[in-house]
Amino acid sequence: MRKLVVTGGASGVGREFVRQWFTLDGNCQVVIVDPADLPKDLAGDSRVYHWRFDVGDPIAELTLQLHHSGFEADTLVQCAGVNGIASIENLDDGLWDKVMDTNARGLWHMVKAFLPGLRKAENPIVMNVISNASHMPMTDSCVYNASKGAAHIMTLQMARELTRRDGIAVMGVSPNKLSGTAMSDYIDQQVMASRGWTLEEAREYQLNSLLWKKETPTHELAKFMATILSQPETAKWLSGCIIPFGA
Repeated sequence: MRKLVVTGGASGVGREFVRQWFTLDGNCQVVIVDPADLPKDLAGDSRVYHWRFDVGDPIAELTLQLHHSGFEADTLVQCAGVNGIASIENLDDGLWDKVMDTNARGLWHMVKAFLPGLRKAENPIVMNVISNASHMPMTDSCVYNASKGAAHIMTLQMARELTRRDGIAVMGVSPNKLSGTAMSDYIDQQVMASRGWTLEEAREYQLNSLLWKKETPTHELAKFMATILSQPETAKWLSGCIIPFGA
């Protein structure tokens, strides 16, 4: 039986990933780490356990929860993420810390907490959801881009340390702007405010930069992730890779 931990599983990519996973593997257990309430379909599923944690919280709290539960995961899927749009002159320490704690520090917290169980598992995998913001400058997005840049290099570093030594495959998936998520709506609102445009103008501007002139469908990204992780013997060869998705 596969045992997965999914951060940010109450919404967005994390929620869609869990749903897609269940279509591929019904005989599993999934711990969702998210401070928010779960949607009804996941909250009522006996295969789902909900740990109300913010991944940026002190590592001692998450380790304590892990100790009491005895849950040893073989797959860690890190989808938790927050955005923070502000010009450099208006960016403050509070926003910086919030975004960096969730998007970067959280990756380390989770891997460190679940490492003992991952070391025991057969074909253990860590997949981190990053972003094309890790390598592409964006308007008024210093802290978000910095956090995703950190997540990118942290993923490569985790692979370097954990694959050869512990047999843990670590990879990243780097999507473009996703459709139908709270973060996508937040970006639209912030672009509109910073440029003095209407909401429609802000959305059109962003869509014109994409090859398909549409946002990346969240469910398609989730399906891609679930398909890869459902084949651990093949997926392990992606360790150390950051996979782009959407253009």
